Amino acid sequence: MIARGPQAPVIGQIKVRDDEPNAHVIYVAPEPEPAVDDTAWLHVLDALTREAGKMRAHTLVAEVAEDSAMFEVLRTAGFSVYTRQQLWQRRGMYAPMPSRFQLTEETQNDIIGVQGLIAQCVPPLLQPVAMPPSDMPRLVYHKDGCVAGYVAYSTGRRGIYVLSYLHPDTLPDAAHILDAALQMIGPAVKTPITFCVRRYQDWMGGAMERLGFVPGEQQALMVKHLTAGVRTAPFEALVEKLDRVKARPNHSHQARL
Repeated sequence: MIARGPQAPVIGQIKVRDDEPNAHVIYVAPEPEPAVDDTAWLHVLDALTREAGKMRAHTLVAEVAEDSAMFEVLRTAGFSVYTRQQLWQRRGMYAPMPSRFQLTEETQNDIIGVQGLIAQCVPPLLQPVAMPPSDMPRLVYHKDGCVAGYVAYSTGRRGIYVLSYLHPDTLPDAAHILDAALQMIGPAVKTPITFCVRRYQDWMGGAMERLGFVPGEQQALMVKHLTAGVRTAPFEALVEKLDRVKARPNHSHQARL
């Protein structure tokens, strides 16, 4: 969507899939300057919200730097902060760890196990919006017959973006598990890599440092709900309501007597 006005045009894009309830803001550009009229940006976000609703999305999700002017624009547009996340970045070549850990590509047989893992490591409020988009490849780590790790990633010409979900019991082995995942992704040894670690799993910071990652941008995961539940009113026939009123005893008259 494009908003044109007296200033330079503002462009926004979302991604929404028919099989998912969440639409995602891909970008809104250019970045607004502090203390500048944000009307054009608000118009773009409003248009993106309407389009997401037309495509039957339930929520619109945005990830934005906490110290950016766009953060305030999103709040004005009705987005709420659901959690914070730290981006960890690594560039250049690295030497993979020798590892006995193995991950496998996700299959239909893993669905129940993945749901159980998410229920254990993601707060209930965040579970509807915390899952990675379905077009991201996923890897699964099994321990003692259960899903104990879940890694989703996206690759592009400029780098690799990774979302991971690890059971807290994997803390001693977290660096090895994630390193094994990176080795499976393939071009990770040559390409800049960004790990997204959300606040509810910030204990993974030690594993990130051990793998040679450094803290980058801090972001807010912001959500705008596009739908609301509607209760059906318990309507009844007017005749039945009048009959019930007539049958009710006149307590006020009895009290006076």
